[in-house]
Amino acid sequence: MLGSSLTNDSLASRVNLNTDAFVRWFRTEMGLTPAVYIAGRRIREACRRLGFTDASIEEIADLVGFADRHHFSRVFKTHLGCGPSAFRKRPAQWAGGKFAPFPR
Repeated sequence: MLGSSLTNDSLASRVNLNTDAFVRWFRTEMGLTPAVYIAGRRIREACRRLGFTDASIEEIADLVGFADRHHFSRVFKTHLGCGPSAFRKRPAQWAGGKFAPFPR
């Protein structure tokens, strides 16, 4: 599901709410917007795949729903402070604090 397009409109229709009501509800329940939550989930799944698979960064970017490697790398670095290649080389160093792309 993370690899597919997840818009506020599509998510709202799945739960039979209009888009504005869905975003308000989501923000109240989760403390962040759907877009921020989804980006965090995508980054978390990318971290798992970088640490435990041999898939290329391009493949991982595609599998978790980013348009291309460059966009994925920018978002990844924003969330974790390092690029996917650096993370892959030393994932254990990120297991402590910074490996939480969104609140649990």
